[in-house]
Amino acid sequence: MTDPIKDFQEALKPVTEMSENLLKDMEEKLQPVKEKMQPALDMAEINKTAAERLIALQSEYMADFFNSSLAQFKALTEVREPQDALKLQVEFFKTLDAKFTDIAEKELAVLTSAKDQLTDLIEKSFSELGDAPFLSELSKLDMTKFDLSKFDMTSYIPGADAKKPAAKPATARKAAPVKSTPAA
Repeated sequence: MTDPIKDFQEALKPVTEMSENLLKDMEEKLQPVKEKMQPALDMAEINKTAAERLIALQSEYMADFFNSSLAQFKALTEVREPQDALKLQVEFFKTLDAKFTDIAEKELAVLTSAKDQLTDLIEKSFSELGDAPFLSELSKLDMTKFDLSKFDMTSYIPGADAKKPAAKPATARKAAPVKSTPAA
């Protein structure tokens, strides 16, 4: 007696092979598209990494801010002299300013790094684009033959042709009357 499951698998074997070949063929045909899309994927990864680092910095700062604020509040409740409270507050705000400046510098470094990476990626992509055959055809195009003065986009933009009211001229403010006090 034969096994019906094995018989079914044997019957489906050509279909399975055909679908595997079809998938392999599609993957080979999509490989150039994947390669062309790689810069976009790289840009997304750079942006994602930068966002993660910025979020981590902000989270760290907020946690530190919350904890130091609680510690400051506790310290202020234990102070009896107003002068001491003032000194604590000044010290607290100086520390807070230093921490904020440090975080801002770190965030700026993250953003600068991301900008540099994106710039390098775009420059590399454009340098590779120079080899594209359609660009050589595009450079042969004589733009002087086109009258771009007749190219008016306002007809395609709703409300673009509506007249905008002119700005009102600035009015000078009247000086407040000076109150004179009678000499005693």
